[in-house]
Formats: sequence, C-alpha cells, structure tokens
Amino acid sequence: MRVALAQRLRNRRIPNKRNPPYCKLDSSGLAHATLGLALPLFFVIMITAGPPPHHLSPVDLARISHSARMQNALREDAVKIYLTKDGSIYLRNQKVLAEGLSQQIRDSLAIGAEGKIYLAVDARARYGDVESVLDEVRASGIRNLALLAESR
Repeated sequence: MRVALAQRLRNRRIPNKRNPPYCKLDSSGLAHATLGLALPLFFVIMITAGPPPHHLSPVDLARISHSARMQNALREDAVKIYLTKDGSIYLRNQKVLAEGLSQQIRDSLAIGAEGKIYLAVDARARYGDVESVLDEVRASGIRNLALLAESR
C-alpha cells in the first residue's frame, strides 16, 4: 500500500502555484499621499499669501451721479495713482514721494503701460495734495488723465 501511495504521489501533476505579478498601481495609496502632502501645503500658502494687493484700495472714492465706465482701469498694467486722505501717494500699491512721481510714471510708460493715468483720490483729501499730484503728472508729459469715482 505504501508503494502504491508513493507511486500515486509521483504521478500526480504538480499545480502551477506561481504568484501573480504585481504590475498594477494602487491609486488609492497615491491619492492619499497626494492629499497628505498637497493639502497642508495649500493651506500654508493660502494663509501666508493673503489677498492679492491689487484688490485693495486705500481710498474712499467720491460718489457721483453721472459716471462713465473705465474698463481699462481694471487692467494690471494700468497706471493708477491713489491719494489718501492723509496725503500719502501710492503708485500701483507702492508708496511713493510726490517729488519722484513723474520719473516713476515715465518708467511705467517705458515698460509698456497705457498712456493714461487713472487717479483715485480720497473724498476727504485736501486740494493742495491733489494739486501737487497733478503737477507731477503734468511734469511726466502725460495729458490723458482720468479721475476715478463711484456711482451712486
């Protein structure tokens, strides 16, 4: 009986028990790794960056009844000058002195800005401050000037 059992075991076919190849990528692991790395980085960038500076307006514009839309004033390369109520002058969100304003306007125009100045004056600004800014704009050689205001 032992001989018959041994012969049966020898004659029996050995099944193919090879492991299947692991050539598939597990997408759930990749997604978890991406979220684990990208999500905290996204939050850090959003917290530290803050809002873009071109959306901030340091002035309260005068309100008028009849206004015209200035679509080019919304462009990024538009030369905007802000005059606050305390007399501070900002050229494209950078504080400047009144004496160097004409040269900085010429530099802005040299790099390809539109040949028009958009002046946003605070409603409570003094006329003497506005006059000094207008003198500097005239000294830069620009005659095309637009005063920005809000409509009622």
